[in-house]
Amino acid sequence: MDDDIAYCIEVLVDAVEQNDDGGWRYSGSEATRKHDRLSPIVVENLSLDPDSLRISYEVLESELNNLLLEVKGSDNPAHQVEEKLPEFKERLYGWDLSEYVVAFPLNFDRRSSELLPESPQVGDVVFERLPRSDWEERFVPDYDENHDNYHRQRKLMNFVDRSPNKLDHPWFTYWFTSYRARGEKYAVDHVVEQLEILLGMMNYSATFNRIQRFSQDPGPWPDRWGELREPFIYVLHKEDEFVRHYWSEDATLREADSPFSMHEDMFESLFEGMPTFEEEQSLDGGLLNSLRAFQAAMTEPSERESFFEFWRGIEILTLVEEGEKMSEVVDRAAAMLGWEDSELGRIRRNRAQNKRNSYVHEGAGLRLTVADRNLVKSLHESLICLYVDKRGDWGYEEMKFALEQFEVDEDQIENLRKDRTRELRLIDWFEDMAKED
Repeated sequence: MDDDIAYCIEVLVDAVEQNDDGGWRYSGSEATRKHDRLSPIVVENLSLDPDSLRISYEVLESELNNLLLEVKGSDNPAHQVEEKLPEFKERLYGWDLSEYVVAFPLNFDRRSSELLPESPQVGDVVFERLPRSDWEERFVPDYDENHDNYHRQRKLMNFVDRSPNKLDHPWFTYWFTSYRARGEKYAVDHVVEQLEILLGMMNYSATFNRIQRFSQDPGPWPDRWGELREPFIYVLHKEDEFVRHYWSEDATLREADSPFSMHEDMFESLFEGMPTFEEEQSLDGGLLNSLRAFQAAMTEPSERESFFEFWRGIEILTLVEEGEKMSEVVDRAAAMLGWEDSELGRIRRNRAQNKRNSYVHEGAGLRLTVADRNLVKSLHESLICLYVDKRGDWGYEEMKFALEQFEVDEDQIENLRKDRTRELRLIDWFEDMAKED
């Protein structure tokens, strides 16, 4: 075990205490700070993966604290944790998997629902669309005062009463999915993460190659690039019974949203071409995180934060490594676009790069325009398009080589071809020499 991790474990073991009921606790502000700062480090470095275990981070951390309490008082607690770790993991994997059903209203206009498949899939989650009447019958509880779970039904009722959104919006679409997990929170969190990717693909397909105009909307709600957002609520069921509701941090009003009629064909074509990610490919990690960034950028009301979410997605897909200049990000991303005026394109790219650098180094006072955000959106979606097109064909080296070489002229391309031809001939010669030996 790494010495730093061993030290973190020793500090936590010293700080953790036993409750009257036998559970763990951290008493006092100093002990709580140690727990908050060091627990994530220990969980990550002990290779405790919530996704593999299908357990929420909160539950996993709680179980780890029980283990720390168990070794408290030993001469070498870090060594004891290391010895007990295989048994600890085996016990968690031994927990039964339960099937949870997560249902939600989505502000994708049902009048355009034929543009979507009945059961879109992202990774190991399949989303099923259902009629509004079925949603109300199957997933919205009846608020029975005599029901054992009435207090949670009442919480749902109070939440909806205070919300500007409704459970039964006439123009929304309604969805559910089933997922097996070792705890309800992990099931909900995982479904939300996969839905975020699906929404990113939908917003990408709905707005591809389009720019935002100056809005005439007087408010009062924020003016976002796209209005297709995470559901305001998730209703959790287990064994056909309502369990509880979860909600989005964004509580603002949702309005029904759909692609413009003139863009519906493009939406269908692009969305049909998006991967389901059922079978993982080598570059999928970056593509998935970039789609999450795209969704965040599209629905972020702040122009500044939206700009930097697009930028984050660009950085992910341009495969910039530590030590490389930030100009590499812009050059690789810009190579995807066909500029009518290359000099004007260079000026705009430099402006975007300077805006990013100014924000990082100077912070407040940065002014960003709609045009700035449109530029980084175009750069971001051109990279997504390339990744989707070459998914399964290219790996890391091929993608990085292509991004670095896209701007070369015909003479440079011919030189590259000659270099590769010479290398192949040398390889053939080495093989012949090896056979003779």
